[in-house]
Amino acid sequence: MKQKKVRLLGLLLAAVMLLGCLPVQALAAEGGWFYLAADWNGTLLIAPERVSYTADQTIFEALNASGHSFGPDENSVTKIDGKTGNFIRSDETGSHDLTRNAAQAGIRYLCFTDKRTAQPSDARKSLIAAMADYRLEEPDVQLAAKEAYEAACAGYVTADDNAALSLYTALHNAVEQYKQTLDGPKYNVTFSDRNSVWQSGDTLYAENQCGRVFQDEDGDGTLSLPAGSYTFTMQAQSGGVTGSITVPEQTSVTAVLDRTDWLKADGFMLSSASKTEFDGSKLPVEKKTARELTTVLDDSFTGTLYALWPYDTSVFPDASKLKLTAIYTPAGGTEPQQAEQALKSRTSGIDGVLAVGMQGNTVIYRASTQDAQGMTQYQDYTLTIRRAPTLKELRVTEENGSAAALEKFDESTKSYTWLVLGQQVTLTLIPTETEGYELYVDGENVTETGSCTVLLEETEKTVTVELKAGGKTTQYTLLLRRTDSCVVRIPVDSADMEMTVCDENGKTVSGTFYAAAKQYRFTLIPGRRYTYTATKDTYYHVTESFVAAEKTLPRVSVQTGTWLTELALGKDSLAASKGSIALDQTFDPTVHAYTAAVPDTPAAVYLCIDGDVQTASTKFLAQYRTITSTAQDDQLLEKTITSDQLGKPIFLRNLLLNQNGRGNTLTIRCQRSVGSVTYYQDYIVMLRRTLSLRSLSLTCAGQAQTLTYSGGTGYTSSIWDYIVTVPAAAQTLSVCADIYASDACYRDGGNTGYHVWLDGRELTPSVAADVPLNGTADPETVTLTLKNEFAGEAADSEYRIQVRKAQPVLFTPQLTPSDALLFVCDMLSGTRVWPDASGAYELFDGFTYRYLLTCPGYAGRSGTIDPAHSASGALVLKIDEDTVAVTDGAARAGMTLRAAQKNETIQSLPAEWADFRGTSYDASGTRGGSAGSNNAVVSIQTPIDADASTLYWSNALGSGTGSRSTGCPLLVDGVLIVYAGDTLYRIDPVSGEILAEGKPLSGYSRRELARKIAYIPQSHTPAFDHTVLDSVLMGMTAQLGVFEQPGGLQREKAMQMLRALGLEKLADRGCMKISGGERQLMLLARALVQDASMLIMDEPTANLDYGNSCRVMERVQQLGRQGYTIIFSTHDPNQAFSYATKVLALKDGGVMASGAPRDVLTEAVLSQLYGIPVARCEVQTKLGTKTICMPMPGGEEDN
Repeated sequence: MKQKKVRLLGLLLAAVMLLGCLPVQALAAEGGWFYLAADWNGTLLIAPERVSYTADQTIFEALNASGHSFGPDENSVTKIDGKTGNFIRSDETGSHDLTRNAAQAGIRYLCFTDKRTAQPSDARKSLIAAMADYRLEEPDVQLAAKEAYEAACAGYVTADDNAALSLYTALHNAVEQYKQTLDGPKYNVTFSDRNSVWQSGDTLYAENQCGRVFQDEDGDGTLSLPAGSYTFTMQAQSGGVTGSITVPEQTSVTAVLDRTDWLKADGFMLSSASKTEFDGSKLPVEKKTARELTTVLDDSFTGTLYALWPYDTSVFPDASKLKLTAIYTPAGGTEPQQAEQALKSRTSGIDGVLAVGMQGNTVIYRASTQDAQGMTQYQDYTLTIRRAPTLKELRVTEENGSAAALEKFDESTKSYTWLVLGQQVTLTLIPTETEGYELYVDGENVTETGSCTVLLEETEKTVTVELKAGGKTTQYTLLLRRTDSCVVRIPVDSADMEMTVCDENGKTVSGTFYAAAKQYRFTLIPGRRYTYTATKDTYYHVTESFVAAEKTLPRVSVQTGTWLTELALGKDSLAASKGSIALDQTFDPTVHAYTAAVPDTPAAVYLCIDGDVQTASTKFLAQYRTITSTAQDDQLLEKTITSDQLGKPIFLRNLLLNQNGRGNTLTIRCQRSVGSVTYYQDYIVMLRRTLSLRSLSLTCAGQAQTLTYSGGTGYTSSIWDYIVTVPAAAQTLSVCADIYASDACYRDGGNTGYHVWLDGRELTPSVAADVPLNGTADPETVTLTLKNEFAGEAADSEYRIQVRKAQPVLFTPQLTPSDALLFVCDMLSGTRVWPDASGAYELFDGFTYRYLLTCPGYAGRSGTIDPAHSASGALVLKIDEDTVAVTDGAARAGMTLRAAQKNETIQSLPAEWADFRGTSYDASGTRGGSAGSNNAVVSIQTPIDADASTLYWSNALGSGTGSRSTGCPLLVDGVLIVYAGDTLYRIDPVSGEILAEGKPLSGYSRRELARKIAYIPQSHTPAFDHTVLDSVLMGMTAQLGVFEQPGGLQREKAMQMLRALGLEKLADRGCMKISGGERQLMLLARALVQDASMLIMDEPTANLDYGNSCRVMERVQQLGRQGYTIIFSTHDPNQAFSYATKVLALKDGGVMASGAPRDVLTEAVLSQLYGIPVARCEVQTKLGTKTICMPMPGGEEDN
């Protein structure tokens, strides 16, 4: 198999070489293309695709013309399609220069990545080409190879050459195998209909499982098909049959189509409302043929269409055998949809068929049934909808501004009769739509103004109005008739009362108020009915209808008493929920205006009112405009509340929409009548929505964070204040907020009103955004604001997240036995916590840790360590059930193991290997035999694969560390050493965690070594006075291309390191103008930005004074606690005691001793090492016992 891959790779190489032989001039003349791929943060950012370029474009210009965004400039690409990263790039030659002319460069592959080498190998080039070419294939080819392509996308980032070649092979084979099937033998399949409903020449096609369609091009009823399974369709003019066939097993198909019309077009009815008999809502329909109908609907119609189809019961005595489906493309849409319809029903309709305007539509009603052969027969009945232009509003206005009185209106002929008082009126014409509409009055084009003046020289005048659009004309006939007038006087109680008078059509008539007489006067048409409405203090009203005549009406007054005694809103119908939607103030009958905040979910509102029912004429009404996602939106709804319903919760249907920001106005009207006069009072409740998030999640340093609040954890839509605890040193917190994906109000066109803001910037829902943290122990607050587009700032909702900083607790365990191994990790992230040089573990308040304590010969122990707070608020450390006090940020506690029973079976273990954990047993089974038996090989060859090394107490590590990893590891300094192939692994013997992996130094290039090992010299005298920042940036050379310059991302990283080492203020100072200690810290910063895991330091404090020496070594010690491996040489044994965890004593080119400083650096070793007598002393300090060494004068001990 491996040889086959090599041969395949060789062929691919040959193909690439041939491509390279094409003359550059030939490509440059007409432009060309190259393959592009990009990955970021372990994911495929840009799946391989072809990028075209013109002859004069640079590579960078071609990239940004491809539909993707690359920035900030051609020299430093740190952002691709909005994703920021430390991207490296390369073409197939290893060049990263994007300024080159694309045609002249002649590149074929360009890769961007932030993790691995960008230059594509031959195997990766094959995979890139296959994935990009896949995207250019026909849809059926893509469907056939979809699974292989998705696997390639999933494995692209992590694939090595072998995996890339496997992914390429799978995708290539999937494409080619499908194409070979299409190009393979063809088989003729003949189709016929016994009843000749379908005949040769009608539509015939078959579709395979991938969507490839094969047409009957010759019209002879025969399809030439490759082997496979198909769905065929034989389609006549308005019907057909569909079924399934398998080729080559079937070579002929005979269908039986029914000539009878199953649906009866003569009885077809169309309506705009689902009423039992379609009374008053039936729409005009014209029958063209038995299966073709047409209707003309006004351009303002947007509602649901309901259809009633009678069917032939002699053909279908059982209605369940006949299925009816409406097929249409919704207004404004591009894809047809199907809606199943109910036979014998006037309640099933289709929505969204029409929008306002002249655009019509076509609806196909498909009747279908399954025959005895398993084929589906169908008949299509077509309804063509055309539109007629209409006026949205037609106004006739008198000279004084009053509306003329409409006497009658005939909808069928669109004829109007107006009674006019003066000799001149103004016509105002407003069409339903303005685009493409023309208006004519008596043949004169008034489209531009939409109005005109008409003189009445006679007592009557007929005016013709024409509206033209889309080739259709709608005509309106207006009869203007002059009439006599009369003055009606209406006196009022007080001058602060406002009055309006409306005619029978609801049009307002202008009048004049005479303050001295406290009287309104209106000029009206005698004999016609009008209605006045008087208002006092906004909420008190009186109204009455009257017939106009030259007269004075009785004095008008309002009634102000307490008619409403209770007003409350609730979330449900339970009596206990009354008032659960709070008003902004306690209800007071004398206060008529309120505001209530209603959560966006759920949206149900129940109204509970009570009042004084003085007379039988007393009524209570709830009035509001509906809010729905359908065409029934924004309709006035008036609900009468009966006396039996007073004091009980009443559901207000369509008052609000769930998960939507649009509020509403609710009017509660209390009214009573005295004779012909009606008095009423209004109470107004403004409902505003309190918006909430669908979800809210936080991450810090790649780990999910837990939101907490009083009484629970996690996000809850009704909770606004949260607490999250992060490490004090955290620099960023990632916030991801999402909104509800609900239906919008019909009038708002898909907008639900939600906008999420974070610290002054609007967020994209469900997309994470970073919030910078101060990196200190000080708590911070993150505020998320949810703005409602349909309300003012007062309606904004705020989520306040208190970011607490976890304080460290230095926990020093006192282990029994002392050589026990303690493994500690954070339970949330699984990250291991390492002890410092003194054996203390840094644990953080607010985090829970898991521990595992083991030692050879003892029973293991596991549990949790939880820095928490006692009932008094004091910080304590809980170890399982025990509580340990924390003093000055530190805690000590004993952790004891009990001795385990001796394993008798180990005595007769027939192995050439010493014991697993480095302890040995003598022949009698007693522990503690020959010392230092550390998995040493005695007389057999070292095993090189898992199977060869597996003993009954040692399991094969297998795929955990490589395909051929040894299962009998060496135990060195408490760490298991195993290897697979050319890779060595260091594994934690308790947890199994891979601590490190590597290969021989000879296997690394210099650039690779520079990414793993950083060196800090003993002293550094710069030749040039570079700034401190530039000197640190030089440490990133290994991460950049040959000619690449550091960009903004690299500069920010360098500044972060300078800040961490306290050098931020020196960033712009020359490196020759800083002290020796500052220069040594600068070199340390330069090493750290390499992102190397190992630092080698050659006497880093040799030339520093005591203060700078301490400062440098404190920083070095902190780095060791953060997980860096630090190797430093020193001539000062006190530094070894203070900062090192292990020492190697060297003399005359050889190793004298190695191990922990306290064990290795004895007085004898130190004296021999330095050639003078040296004494070790234990000194008590505030930080505990400290070991120091001192020379002994004259070679005598100082007592």
